[in-house]
Amino acid sequence: MALIELEELGGKTAALTDAQAAALAASGVVRVSRRRSGTWEVEPCGKVGVARVAGVEIRITPKIPIRRLLFLIGYARDQGGWRDEDVELADFPDLVPAAAHAFARQAERALAGGVLQGYRTVDDALPVVRGRIRQRDQVRRWGLPAPVEVSYDDFSVDI
Repeated sequence: MALIELEELGGKTAALTDAQAAALAASGVVRVSRRRSGTWEVEPCGKVGVARVAGVEIRITPKIPIRRLLFLIGYARDQGGWRDEDVELADFPDLVPAAAHAFARQAERALAGGVLQGYRTVDDALPVVRGRIRQRDQVRRWGLPAPVEVSYDDFSVDI
């Protein structure tokens, strides 16, 4: 598999077949133009990431560090979330560690107030009465006193 590594704002010359060049152009990930030497000029179309098209893997690295890019993506939908203060950000060499760090940070934020707890309705057959007796289901037991078909609300972290 051929590998083409690009930067977000730069192009690169690559040896491609006509079919590969046509598939890359149709993908919308990169712009492809033929050079006089028979090679192809490959330029990104404003996207970053990795794509595989027609047996060619394209890696487009952003012009800013990946950690900073993920920080900016977090505010893309919420335009009121921009702040003027500076933040210290570490560099990550690849997308996977940066995404893992961002996920861990969001998980810490979500769990800062403790695990979400709440009530959920449980239907069960118990040896004792807890909650409300489900009479319709109990009658199906042909008069047996135990177990009792009950429905109750359980306070749990499993909601």
